[in-house]
Formats: sequence, C-alpha cells, structure tokens
Amino acid sequence: MKFLISIADCRINRTLLLFGFLQALAVSVLFGQTSSVSPYSRYGIGEIKSQGLSHHRSAGGIGTAWDDQGHINTINSATLAFDTITIFEVGLDAEWVQLSSSNSSSNASSGTLGYFSLAFPVIKNKWSSAIGLQPVSSTGYNVTINDNYEGIENIKYIYEGKGGFSKFYFNNGVKLHPNLSIGLSASFMFGTIDYQKSVEFPTNEDYFNSRYIEGITANDFQFDAGLFYTKNLKNQNKLSFGAVAAIPTKLSARQNVYWFNYTKNIFGFEIIKDSVQTLSDNSGEIILPMYYRFGVMYSKANNWRLGADFNYTDWTNFEKFGVKDSLANSYSLHMGGEYSKEKFSFRAGGYYEKSFLDLRGQQLTDMGFTFGISIVKLFSIKPPVNINFAFMLGQRGTEESDLIKEQYTRFTFGLTISDIWFMKPKYD
Repeated sequence: MKFLISIADCRINRTLLLFGFLQALAVSVLFGQTSSVSPYSRYGIGEIKSQGLSHHRSAGGIGTAWDDQGHINTINSATLAFDTITIFEVGLDAEWVQLSSSNSSSNASSGTLGYFSLAFPVIKNKWSSAIGLQPVSSTGYNVTINDNYEGIENIKYIYEGKGGFSKFYFNNGVKLHPNLSIGLSASFMFGTIDYQKSVEFPTNEDYFNSRYIEGITANDFQFDAGLFYTKNLKNQNKLSFGAVAAIPTKLSARQNVYWFNYTKNIFGFEIIKDSVQTLSDNSGEIILPMYYRFGVMYSKANNWRLGADFNYTDWTNFEKFGVKDSLANSYSLHMGGEYSKEKFSFRAGGYYEKSFLDLRGQQLTDMGFTFGISIVKLFSIKPPVNINFAFMLGQRGTEESDLIKEQYTRFTFGLTISDIWFMKPKYD
C-alpha cells in the first residue's frame, strides 16, 4: 500500500515539475515574441490582450458570470470556488490583419503563446486556486511616413516598437455560501517595451539623420477582486451574476533613452556622428487604471447558456513616467452563448468596444463576432483531453482623418486536460 501511494505522489510531483518547466519555456516565448502588428499598439502599454481562455473568446469574450467546471475561468477568480477537479489549459494564438488607409493597404500576421494555466481544488467544494501565465499587452509596429517640409524634399519618418507586458497570476476562489463566493487575483506583471523614432533625409546630405530610442522595463504586483452568485431555478436551470474590480496600480519601472545623429555610407551601413541625449536606469512609475467588469448568465440544464458582460476602464488616469497619453475611458459590451451536445460544445457571440484610443477627435471603436467549438473527451483513455478552437473576426479604427482601419482574424487553438493529477487511487 505504501508503495502504491508513493507512485501517486510521484505522479503529482512529475506533473508539477512538468508545469514548472513549461512555465519557464513559456516565459522565454513571451519574451522573444511580439503578438501585435497594430500601429495603434504604440499608445499606452500597447494592445490590450484578451484575459479569457479559448471558450471565453469564442463566446464573445464573456466570462464574469461563467462557472464552467470543465474549463478554467481566468476572468473572475470567484468562480473557481465551484471547481472540483484539477484542470490544465494551454493555448496558442495567431492573427491575420489587413491595414488600410485612404491611399494604401498592407497585410501582416503574427503568432505566439496565448495562455498557460493550472487550476486545482485546495479544499473541495470550499476553496480552489489557479496559477498561470499569459500576456497582458503587446506592442509591435513599423510605420514609415514620407513627407516634405519647407523646401526639404523626401523626409522619412520611421516609427518602430516591440515588446509588451505579461503576468504570472495566483487566483483563489472561496465559497461564503453554497451559492455565493469571493475571489482574489494576485498577479506579478513584468515586461519591456522598446520604442524607436527615426528621421532620415535620403536625398539630402546637408542634414544628419536622427534616432530616438527609448526602452521601458516594468515589474510589480497587481490585484483584483471578484464576486460570484448563482441562483438555482427549476429543472436544473440557474441564473448567475458576477463582478470584478481592480484599483489603480503603480508599476515600478526603469527607463533608458539614447538619442543620436547618424549618417549612412554607400553600402547602407549606419555611422553614428554624435549623441544628443543619454539617460540610463531612470526610475519611475507606470500607473495602470482601475477597471470594472459585470456579467450575467442564464444556464439551462447544462445544455446551453447565454450571457453578457459589460467592462469599463478609466484610462484617463494612465501615466508613464509622469506623462499622460492621448487615451480616453473605454467600455465594451460582450454577448455570447454555448450549446453542448454529446462530445461537442458550440459557441458564438459578438462584442462592441469604445477603445481607449482617442485620436484626431475620434474615439476609435473595435467590434466583431466570434465562434468556436470544443471537441469533448476526444480520447477514451485518461486524462480526458478537450480540443478547443476559437475564431474572432473584427474591425478596429477608420480610414477617416488619415487614420488606419484594421480588419483582423484571430484564432486560438487550445487544449484542456483534466481529472487525473490529484485524484486519489482506489483499491479493492
């Protein structure tokens, strides 16, 4: 008997060791890749990434009031209290974008790790936790503008950026009542964003080219709290409500600046002439705004469910080293649902957002619809494996006022593995 128990313990240790190894691998992937290709990612901390997993994304982005025990809810930690099994989820993201303005268009694509999460009961039916890693924001753009100025022909402005922020999180959900739970999410945010601005004079040797490089690295803790309440109705139906809130967060940050003039030789190699400004390890803060999420969901006997979320973020208080950006308060509405039958779950939804981008007198919108499918218990052997597909088709921005319109397709491939890690062996 002692020998058999030690085998079970080793299985748990191997699982945690594998999870730790994959976490380390995921960090290297997140540091080495940029998942955004949007010129708008130059504002704020970059393009804000979805905090939901594949099942949330395919259902319009809802999740605040969703307590699906077969998947992890990373949006509202209070729902974890209703999870009774161990679940592991991993997802990969891909994106294809068509960028268009009033006089040009181009295409771009990207791919990266989407998320990585492990949830498990601490005290069954009382307290469950989740740990994981996922991106928070992404910056990735390369924009060139050609212009003329007071007799100086062919001036080239080049804007480039890459990087982003990610987070390790430790989420907890605790039941206060059979139908009521609270949650707390503690996240360690980290990352680096590099910005580069260049002015070049390709046909004029009377002027030096100039380049400004700024690198910002930040890391600190962020917290949010959640509530979840579910009301049982007749015939196994239920109505659920959820809420999540976070106060403003100050991230400790460091700034490095290098500004210099340069020329190019006949082979195109750059030759630095002199430095204009150098700033190393300047300490400061990045102030992230408070946000709120509210959600409601109606579920019918575990066959289908419909829900809606409303999100609000106060981006007007955003600051980076004491400087505000041209950001507006954002809000979004998400609606979606799920229908489950035998070994398949089908999901669909839509969303509309007034983004934080307020440019040239216009607050840009982001809207689209989503759909997806989960193939449930694809293999008969344990651990049960679900394969998840999520698609998002949307549009952000406009071609008016010399702005850019983005038409995008986003795809998430996810795997869900559950049931086996912390199950106690049974003996006859």
